[in-house]
This record gives sequence, C-alpha cells and structure tokens, in this order.
Amino acid sequence: MRRENGAAPDAWVPAPVLRGMLGGRNNLAGQLAMKLHCAALFVVLAGCAALGAQPAAAHRPRVALALSGGGSLGLAHIGVLQYFEEHHIPVDAIAGTSMGGLVGGFYATGHTPAEMQAAFAEAVWDDVLRVEPRYQDMPIQARQDRAQSPGDLVVRLGRGLSLPAGLSTAEPLDLFLSNKVLAYSAVEDFDQLPTPFRCVATQLDTGKPFILRRGNLARALRATMSVPGFFTPVDWGGHVLVDGGLVDNLPTDVAREMGADVVIAVDISKKPAYQSTTGAFDILLQTFNIMGQVIARAELDEADVVLRPALGAVGSTDFASRESSIEEGEQAVAVQAKAISEVLARVQQNLAVSAISAPTP
Repeated sequence: MRRENGAAPDAWVPAPVLRGMLGGRNNLAGQLAMKLHCAALFVVLAGCAALGAQPAAAHRPRVALALSGGGSLGLAHIGVLQYFEEHHIPVDAIAGTSMGGLVGGFYATGHTPAEMQAAFAEAVWDDVLRVEPRYQDMPIQARQDRAQSPGDLVVRLGRGLSLPAGLSTAEPLDLFLSNKVLAYSAVEDFDQLPTPFRCVATQLDTGKPFILRRGNLARALRATMSVPGFFTPVDWGGHVLVDGGLVDNLPTDVAREMGADVVIAVDISKKPAYQSTTGAFDILLQTFNIMGQVIARAELDEADVVLRPALGAVGSTDFASRESSIEEGEQAVAVQAKAISEVLARVQQNLAVSAISAPTP
C-alpha cells in the first residue's frame, strides 16, 4: 500500500504471523511467531544499515596525456595513442601544445589514430606550410601588388603591435584544420568534446601562457601552432596569440588541472644539436627546441610517467618520415608499459584507501 505525499507504505506482515501476534488459538505459537518476526525484522534493518555504511567504490584513475610540440616530430603522438587504444589504456583528457595540440585536438574530436595517420599522409605539407600562396594561384591584383611592393607593408594587430605582411596567413593550414574538426565546429566548450581537451598558446603582449579551453576549435589549433615569424598571430578576443611552445611546450600542469589522477607526458623534444636546415621553418623550430629544453625541466616534474620517442635523425619538418615517427611513438609506450601499469595500480589503491577512510554522510 502506498501513502500520499510519497510516504513509505506500512510494513507488510504475513497473515499467519499477524494472527499469532493478535493471540490466536495457540498463544505460545503466537508468541513464538512474533519473536521470529521481530528477529527477522532486526536482521533486515541491520543489513540495510550495513549497506548504508559502505563507502563509495573508488573510481578508476583519471588519465590525462600531455603532448609536447616539435613540428613533424609530433606525429609520434599518433603512435602513442595507437598503443593506448590497442592495449585499452584509457585517455580521459588531453592537453597539447603546437603539434601536440593539433594531434590531441584531432583525437579529442573522435579521430582514430589510423584516421589521423591517413589525414597526415594525404596532406601536401609543402602547400600547408607555404609562407605565401604560389604566384600562379594569386589573383591578378595580388600579383600586381607584389610586383609594385615587394614586402615593406605591415599588418597592424592592435595594442601597438605590427608584423610584416609577408608572413604566411596560413590559409591552407586553416582549411586543413577546419575540415578535420568540422563535425564539432559548433561546440564552444572543449570539455564537451568526446575527450576533454586543452591547448596552449602564448600571449604575445604579456609573454604568458594562454590556455584555450573554449571557443572555435579550429582557430584554437591554429593559435597553438602559430610559429612566430612564420605564421601570422591569431587574434583571440583582443589577445594576440602565437605558438605555445614559447612558454609551455609540455603542458603537464594543464593536464593536471583537468582533474587527472595520472599524467602521462610525451616529450618529443631533442637535445639541441647542429642539423642542416632547408628553410626558415627549420631554423625557427630548432630555436624552439633550444628554449624548450630549459622550460621542460619543470614541466616534467608534474608528470607521473614520461614517454620519450627515439626520433633520432628525424627533422622538425620531415613529414615524409611520419611512419617511422609513429612507430617510435608506439615503441616508447611499449618500453614504459610496465611503469604505466604500476602507476595506475598504485593510484587505484590510493583512491580505494581514500574512499574507505572518507567519512560517510
């Protein structure tokens, strides 16, 4: 029977027991039945109390990846993600910088490692990273302007900043990024992506990190990899943003702030060494690599596990070596698989102990 206003129904008592309780023909039997009923009720209530006192089950450790920048070396991140998927290692959040942000952003929108590998294979990187449109692709007026003014103009960015107009506006890159994240172009909050995501840029006017956590995703990816001196900066609500590798190339701190119990960092930086360069982009990325060595020391302390793909002779613009880079990413996880397993087990145990010792409401 159900009472009004959501009150609990009256306790149900079997009819034979009820007759005994009321003093049937055999009063002794009635007393015995009443005692049995009370004992059973006590057991039920004690069981309910015990269940209510049980602590909440400890949740699985929340795992976040921090993916560093490094030009084409960042393709090793695809191999890391491939290994994680094949071995059912969960990825609950991703934070990335520059190329690490690009790979992380693609994965956060549901692209599989195989799909990412195909996308990078299909891209014509000479065109995607072209500083200026090819002369034959330029409108007639633009060709005439180039002939009359070889590059002395500047682009005003506000706040007293200006940059040469000859820098790449990255239109091919913008198109590449927009196409790959088109399905989530209407998502403003990056926590609402299939995998929560953050990427890091640098505020050019303050020199501080700028964490991109909401807004236009394609634009955010463009900002995190806007190598200064090569790509034009991104105007983000009045903030002038360039590549995050200047100040936070391995965003372990950002990954931790996303609520991670375990942070796994993928460091693709290499020790500064002379390497032949084929253009301005190589020189700029080598400069970033030198700066990143100093910055990464503090960032690495925040990680529970650090993966370092052995990228050897692969250059920062060597997109043709993507297959070997991806393989090295997989191998880097395989080498550290035991360490990852031990960290996850230890953190899981700590969470279980915390859940048991937590006061019950």
